[in-house]
Amino acid sequence: MRLIAALLVFFTHASIESVFSDQGVASWTHRFLEPGGRYGVSFFFVLSGFVLTWSASPRDSVWGFWRRRLAKIYPLHVVTWVMALVLLATVKSPGLVLNWHVATLNLALLHAWFPWADTMVSINAPSWSLCCEALFYLAFPLIIWIVRKIRPAMLWPAALFAVAVVMCTPLFTELLPQQPVIPGYNVTFYGSWFMKVFPLAHLFEFVVGILMARIVLAGRWINLGFTPAAILAICDYYAVAKVPMFYSFAAAGIIPLALLVPAAAEADRRATTTWGLRSKAMVRLGEISFAFYMVHWMVLHYGHRIIGPTDTWSTPAALGLWAAAFVIALIAAWLLHEGVEMPVMRRWSRPRQRPEGATAGAGAGQPVERPVGLPPVPAAARPDRSGLDLD
Repeated sequence: MRLIAALLVFFTHASIESVFSDQGVASWTHRFLEPGGRYGVSFFFVLSGFVLTWSASPRDSVWGFWRRRLAKIYPLHVVTWVMALVLLATVKSPGLVLNWHVATLNLALLHAWFPWADTMVSINAPSWSLCCEALFYLAFPLIIWIVRKIRPAMLWPAALFAVAVVMCTPLFTELLPQQPVIPGYNVTFYGSWFMKVFPLAHLFEFVVGILMARIVLAGRWINLGFTPAAILAICDYYAVAKVPMFYSFAAAGIIPLALLVPAAAEADRRATTTWGLRSKAMVRLGEISFAFYMVHWMVLHYGHRIIGPTDTWSTPAALGLWAAAFVIALIAAWLLHEGVEMPVMRRWSRPRQRPEGATAGAGAGQPVERPVGLPPVPAAARPDRSGLDLD
């Protein structure tokens, strides 16, 4: 599913590049594909909360958790940050600026916190979401401590409350300055910053994922199958495309996504159908989806400018360019996954080996405690405590 979510983001950015000479096709593809990125990113936020909770152990240390999360996202961020700086310095790109305060905030994963047009989506545009993930990871030990204190009978009301917060978040945009307005979108600049990239505005999507994982682990899941959950999520894409923009960032999609992720986890655990998403190829592509997400925009954006920033092409040729960009981004993602992600994770995500006979302390190698009465997890679907492939 991570590959599908990453593809939604890919096609959103592809539609923005305007490579179609047929303006009718260009308008249709943009109108249909542009909301997908918002849906895909919200899926990743919910999934992140779910998987981290699914694999968490009460005996894990806060520092061990933070070390694994840092090893997961930051080295790849640094590498793609350098790649983006080189491209920005060598390929002209209107609207993107190169200065050291922007680059420094981006490197530190702080840029999404500031409502500055040249900063909040800068250097490598998709990296704004890592600012949100950094907040999630910092807050997770506290959030999971609170969530573990919720009685099983109250988990569903807590999840419904978190969903309600997500759905009401767009209302806060009314408290922000109503000028300026972004031309062509008829939305305020500060509202767009708040709903699109401001990390606190996305925190409860992560909390929803945490609560849904606790619901499953506590044996409180409603037994909604993967197929109806997936159909609901697909149908909801239409709603995401039709609601006012601020509600399309998470509010319109949070309920189907909150149901889809645990439904998929239960289908994995019970070995029921998941439409082929458990195949080796799909799992492998899912493993490199983070690297794909981090590199795809550079391939689309700078690739367009290298071959002709103002050029457009016939529909077959434009689709061919999209396909070529996908293949190039996929190859680059595989190289980054194998050359950066995996070596760093192997080195830094696992606890240090203890001398033989030493007493094992609390840490990532401890088994996951499971509630009494929950069916055992098959080995193929057992949570991965190594930290190699959590989110």
